[in-house]
Amino acid sequence: MVKSAFGFKVSGMCPFFQALDFVYGETTCDAKKKTWELLDEYVPTHVMEIPQMKRERDKKLWVEEIKDFKLAVEKMVDRNITEAELKAAIDTLNAKRASLQRLNSLRHHNPSPISGRDMLLIQQIAFYDIPERFTDKVNQLCDELEVRIQNNNPVAPKETTRVMISGTPMALPNWKLHNIIENSGAIIVNEESCIGTRYYKDTIATDGQSMDEMLEKLTERYMKIDCSVFTPNDDRIDQVIKEYRDSGAQGIVDYCLQFCHTYNIEAVKLREACEKQGIPFMSIESDYSPEDIGQLQTRIEAFIEQIQG
Repeated sequence: MVKSAFGFKVSGMCPFFQALDFVYGETTCDAKKKTWELLDEYVPTHVMEIPQMKRERDKKLWVEEIKDFKLAVEKMVDRNITEAELKAAIDTLNAKRASLQRLNSLRHHNPSPISGRDMLLIQQIAFYDIPERFTDKVNQLCDELEVRIQNNNPVAPKETTRVMISGTPMALPNWKLHNIIENSGAIIVNEESCIGTRYYKDTIATDGQSMDEMLEKLTERYMKIDCSVFTPNDDRIDQVIKEYRDSGAQGIVDYCLQFCHTYNIEAVKLREACEKQGIPFMSIESDYSPEDIGQLQTRIEAFIEQIQG
């Protein structure tokens, strides 16, 4: 079985990492590019070159990278991946993303039937759980939330300030910002990040039949991701504004993990776009540590008061 994760297979590490037999990495930032060199000393590591632009030549590069990754996986498991297996995997992940789309649309209801903290944890679990099981459980939850909406049983009153998060993904166990915002009396109704809508807003086209056609469709889907590593990346600015409108949010908090320079710089363009459209906006740069909780809470409480007028 091929497993993948970001971690080191060294003494004293989590047993999950010690059990790794294959890791894949990508070149989205300089820190990651050099990390894979160290990781490869402990676990066989396959690195995928991520194009920095979305031209036709970049798409061709990404197709070749996906084909190379397929060959690397086949070599590790010592057998070839069939068209039927790839098609089944595409259908499985399309169903998983569709369940998350359904869940995210339900949280947009005002008043919301689910807290932002719970939604964040579900989105984080999506990267770890068995896809089929995860899809089934999310759809079961959606059924329950629809009943909560029908019975007018929200997690917070309708007048609760609604906030959207954009920016850097929040991997486990990064719950700091959500805890502060919702403990300050607001509710989070959307996450535009790779842990949020950027992960599941697009599905893979299923009209490909041959292996090459299906890999082409995979490539097209992943080229739609609006990661800040791309330049130009105006599509992301437009997507943030669209999700802000769709979610019924009243303000945007743009989160940047410390030293994630591409998102930090892109926050400038996002702020300008929000100012033009009269959207309350605040940018935050932080890390996983609790040292700045007091400072962040003061800023966030002031931002919520600003939204409330």
